[in-house]
Amino acid sequence: MDCTQSGSMLKSVEFTNLNKGEKMKKQMSEHAQVAKLLKQKAKQLGLEAKSSSQTYSGGTNAKIWIYSGGDQEVQELKDYANQFEYGEFDGMTDCYNVTNSRDDIPQVKYLFVNDERASQIMKSYPGNFWEYEFFVNGGEGSWSHFVYYLKKVFPDNKWQEVLKGYINEQFKFPYKGNGYVFEIKKPNKEAA
Repeated sequence: MDCTQSGSMLKSVEFTNLNKGEKMKKQMSEHAQVAKLLKQKAKQLGLEAKSSSQTYSGGTNAKIWIYSGGDQEVQELKDYANQFEYGEFDGMTDCYNVTNSRDDIPQVKYLFVNDERASQIMKSYPGNFWEYEFFVNGGEGSWSHFVYYLKKVFPDNKWQEVLKGYINEQFKFPYKGNGYVFEIKKPNKEAA
């Protein structure tokens, strides 16, 4: 059963009141519905993921974090998720533009799909990998820069195997492929 309350579509969910043994109705907000739908789709695609949602004075959001799975499935989830965000923020004009408003599905103001697969792989390394420096073709960059080029050079999930292999070698050697050299190094600590 759907009902409208203060302009928001709410879905009735039944749960049991343990004190009285009677059925009660609980309303699920649109942003909670979006988070739930994203989590269900991720599971259907074989992705390990976690989702959440929140409301605040400026609107609502839904977030999903992806911890494992294939590139194609992640892209399918991103494509699916786009329908649930009813607009976009324009930083040039400092305005939010409603470009995708729909009445037939729950929607949120902001939607975030966070690809945490590379970080999850790195967590298997016994040390604190955030203390390391990341290089692509000799140039130092950020972790996200390193992962971006890793995915670009080794597409179709191969980048995940490369990163796992690099961890198994404990970053001792540069990893080369398709004209790129990837290195992860401990920073040189200077004495004070």
